[in-house]
Amino acid sequence: MSKDKNLIYLEGIKTRNSKVIQEIYDDILPGITSWVKQNGGQLDDAKDLFQEMIISIYKKQQQGEFELTCTFWSYSLVVCRNLWFAKNRKKDKIKYQEDVGSDHVSLDLDMQSTIEQQEQIMIYRKHFNSLAEKCQKVLSMFFAKVKMSEIAKKLDTSEAYIKKKKFKCKEELVSRIKADALYEELSEL
Repeated sequence: MSKDKNLIYLEGIKTRNSKVIQEIYDDILPGITSWVKQNGGQLDDAKDLFQEMIISIYKKQQQGEFELTCTFWSYSLVVCRNLWFAKNRKKDKIKYQEDVGSDHVSLDLDMQSTIEQQEQIMIYRKHFNSLAEKCQKVLSMFFAKVKMSEIAKKLDTSEAYIKKKKFKCKEELVSRIKADALYEELSEL
Protein backbone atom coordinates (compact mmCIF):
# COMPACT_ATOMS: atom_id res chain seq x y z
CA MET A 1 0.00 0.00 0.00
CA SER A 2 1.43 3.37 -0.99
CA LYS A 3 2.01 6.26 1.38
CA ASP A 4 -0.51 8.27 -0.64
CA LYS A 5 -3.19 5.64 -0.06
CA ASN A 6 -2.37 5.62 3.67
CA LEU A 7 -2.85 9.40 3.75
CA ILE A 8 -6.07 9.20 1.73
CA TYR A 9 -7.45 6.61 4.16
CA LEU A 10 -6.50 8.65 7.23
CA GLU A 11 -7.94 11.85 5.78
CA GLY A 12 -11.10 9.98 4.77
CA ILE A 13 -11.61 8.74 8.32
CA LYS A 14 -10.88 12.16 9.77
CA THR A 15 -13.41 13.87 7.46
CA ARG A 16 -15.90 10.98 7.64
CA ASN A 17 -15.78 10.57 3.87
CA SER A 18 -18.14 7.66 3.22
CA LYS A 19 -16.63 6.90 -0.20
CA VAL A 20 -13.12 6.54 1.27
CA ILE A 21 -14.41 4.56 4.24
CA GLN A 22 -16.14 2.19 1.80
CA GLU A 23 -12.82 1.83 -0.08
CA ILE A 24 -11.06 1.02 3.21
CA TYR A 25 -13.82 -1.48 3.97
CA ASP A 26 -13.36 -3.13 0.55
CA ASP A 27 -9.55 -3.23 0.81
CA ILE A 28 -9.03 -4.14 4.47
CA LEU A 29 -12.06 -6.13 5.66
CA PRO A 30 -11.37 -9.30 3.61
CA GLY A 31 -7.98 -9.79 5.29
CA ILE A 32 -9.41 -9.14 8.72
CA THR A 33 -12.34 -11.47 8.04
CA SER A 34 -9.98 -14.23 6.97
CA TRP A 35 -7.90 -13.85 10.13
CA VAL A 36 -10.97 -13.72 12.41
CA LYS A 37 -12.49 -16.84 10.82
CA GLN A 38 -9.20 -18.71 11.24
CA ASN A 39 -9.35 -17.83 14.92
CA GLY A 40 -12.90 -18.99 15.61
CA GLY A 41 -14.91 -15.93 14.61
CA GLN A 42 -17.52 -15.09 12.01
CA LEU A 43 -18.02 -12.35 9.40
CA ASP A 44 -20.08 -10.30 11.89
CA ASP A 45 -17.20 -10.43 14.39
CA ALA A 46 -14.81 -9.13 11.72
CA LYS A 47 -17.22 -6.32 10.81
CA ASP A 48 -17.52 -5.34 14.48
CA LEU A 49 -13.74 -5.29 14.91
CA PHE A 50 -13.36 -3.27 11.72
CA GLN A 51 -15.91 -0.72 12.93
CA GLU A 52 -14.19 -0.45 16.33
CA MET A 53 -10.85 0.07 14.59
CA ILE A 54 -12.23 2.90 12.42
CA ILE A 55 -13.82 4.56 15.47
CA SER A 56 -10.58 4.19 17.43
CA ILE A 57 -8.56 5.87 14.67
CA TYR A 58 -11.14 8.66 14.36
CA LYS A 59 -11.10 9.34 18.12
CA LYS A 60 -7.30 9.36 18.25
CA GLN A 61 -7.19 11.76 15.29
CA GLN A 62 -9.64 14.09 17.03
CA GLN A 63 -7.47 14.06 20.15
CA GLY A 64 -4.35 14.68 18.07
CA GLU A 65 -2.83 11.43 19.32
CA PHE A 66 -2.68 9.45 16.08
CA GLU A 67 0.50 8.95 14.08
CA LEU A 68 0.75 6.14 11.55
CA THR A 69 4.22 4.55 11.64
CA CYS A 70 3.48 1.64 9.30
CA THR A 71 1.10 0.81 6.49
CA PHE A 72 -2.59 1.28 7.15
CA TRP A 73 -3.16 -2.41 6.39
CA SER A 74 -0.58 -3.54 8.97
CA TYR A 75 -1.95 -1.16 11.57
CA SER A 76 -5.50 -2.35 10.91
CA LEU A 77 -4.55 -6.00 11.30
CA VAL A 78 -2.68 -5.36 14.55
CA VAL A 79 -5.52 -3.28 16.05
CA CYS A 80 -8.22 -5.77 15.03
CA ARG A 81 -6.14 -8.69 16.29
CA ASN A 82 -5.62 -6.94 19.64
CA LEU A 83 -9.32 -6.13 19.91
CA TRP A 84 -10.16 -9.75 19.08
CA PHE A 85 -7.81 -11.13 21.72
CA ALA A 86 -9.04 -8.64 24.33
CA LYS A 87 -12.68 -9.48 23.54
CA ASN A 88 -12.10 -13.22 23.67
CA ARG A 89 -9.71 -13.26 26.59
CA LYS A 90 -12.72 -12.46 28.75
CA LYS A 91 -14.81 -15.18 27.12
CA ASP A 92 -11.92 -17.65 27.05
CA LYS A 93 -13.04 -18.98 23.69
CA ILE A 94 -10.15 -18.26 21.34
CA LYS A 95 -9.59 -21.04 18.84
CA TYR A 96 -6.20 -20.90 17.20
CA GLN A 97 -5.58 -22.38 13.79
CA GLU A 98 -3.12 -25.20 14.33
CA ASP A 99 -1.95 -27.94 12.05
CA VAL A 100 -1.59 -30.76 14.57
CA GLY A 101 1.01 -33.35 13.63
CA SER A 102 2.61 -31.09 11.05
CA ASP A 103 6.22 -29.98 11.20
CA HIS A 104 5.43 -26.56 9.79
CA VAL A 105 3.90 -23.63 11.58
CA SER A 106 0.83 -22.07 10.08
CA LEU A 107 1.71 -19.48 7.46
CA ASP A 108 -0.90 -17.17 8.97
CA LEU A 109 0.72 -17.32 12.41
CA ASP A 110 4.12 -16.70 10.81
CA MET A 111 2.70 -13.67 9.02
CA GLN A 112 1.23 -12.33 12.25
CA SER A 113 4.55 -12.75 14.00
CA THR A 114 6.40 -11.08 11.13
CA ILE A 115 4.01 -8.12 11.10
CA GLU A 116 4.35 -7.75 14.85
CA GLN A 117 8.15 -7.83 14.62
CA GLN A 118 8.11 -5.26 11.81
CA GLU A 119 5.88 -3.01 13.89
CA GLN A 120 8.24 -3.30 16.86
CA ILE A 121 11.26 -2.49 14.69
CA MET A 122 9.50 0.52 13.16
CA ILE A 123 8.55 1.84 16.59
CA TYR A 124 12.12 1.36 17.80
CA ARG A 125 13.66 3.06 14.74
CA LYS A 126 11.24 5.97 14.89
CA HIS A 127 12.08 6.74 18.50
CA PHE A 128 15.79 5.92 18.24
CA ASN A 129 16.09 8.39 15.33
CA SER A 130 14.33 11.06 17.38
CA LEU A 131 17.00 10.90 20.12
CA ALA A 132 19.79 13.46 20.29
CA GLU A 133 22.78 12.61 18.08
CA LYS A 134 25.04 11.91 21.06
CA CYS A 135 22.51 9.47 22.51
CA GLN A 136 22.29 7.70 19.16
CA LYS A 137 26.08 7.36 19.03
CA VAL A 138 26.39 6.08 22.60
CA LEU A 139 23.54 3.58 22.24
CA SER A 140 24.68 2.40 18.81
CA MET A 141 28.13 1.59 20.14
CA PHE A 142 26.68 0.05 23.31
CA PHE A 143 24.31 -2.19 21.30
CA ALA A 144 27.26 -3.16 19.09
CA LYS A 145 28.95 -4.38 22.30
CA VAL A 146 31.71 -1.77 22.23
CA LYS A 147 33.31 -1.52 25.69
CA MET A 148 32.48 1.56 27.76
CA SER A 149 36.15 2.54 27.87
CA GLU A 150 36.27 2.43 24.03
CA ILE A 151 33.11 4.53 23.74
CA ALA A 152 34.57 7.07 26.16
CA LYS A 153 37.77 7.23 24.11
CA LYS A 154 35.92 7.67 20.82
CA LEU A 155 33.75 10.43 22.26
CA ASP A 156 36.64 12.03 24.16
CA THR A 157 35.04 11.85 27.60
CA SER A 158 35.16 9.79 30.80
CA GLU A 159 33.88 6.25 31.20
CA ALA A 160 31.71 7.35 34.15
CA TYR A 161 30.04 9.98 31.96
CA ILE A 162 29.40 7.41 29.22
CA LYS A 163 27.81 4.98 31.70
CA LYS A 164 25.53 7.73 32.99
CA LYS A 165 24.74 8.97 29.47
CA LYS A 166 23.97 5.42 28.25
CA PHE A 167 21.59 4.91 31.16
CA LYS A 168 19.77 8.21 30.54
CA CYS A 169 19.59 7.69 26.77
CA LYS A 170 18.29 4.14 27.14
CA GLU A 171 15.75 5.33 29.69
CA GLU A 172 14.59 8.09 27.31
CA LEU A 173 14.29 5.64 24.41
CA VAL A 174 12.23 3.18 26.47
CA SER A 175 10.02 6.00 27.72
CA ARG A 176 9.32 7.25 24.19
CA ILE A 177 8.57 3.74 22.93
CA LYS A 178 6.17 3.00 25.80
CA ALA A 179 4.33 6.28 25.15
CA ASP A 180 3.71 5.31 21.51
CA ALA A 181 0.06 4.39 20.79
CA LEU A 182 1.07 1.51 18.51
CA TYR A 183 3.31 0.08 21.25
CA GLU A 184 0.30 0.08 23.57
CA GLU A 185 -1.70 -1.84 20.95
CA LEU A 186 1.10 -4.40 20.50
CA SER A 187 1.65 -4.88 24.21
CA GLU A 188 -2.00 -5.81 24.80
CA LEU A 189 -1.38 -9.23 23.25
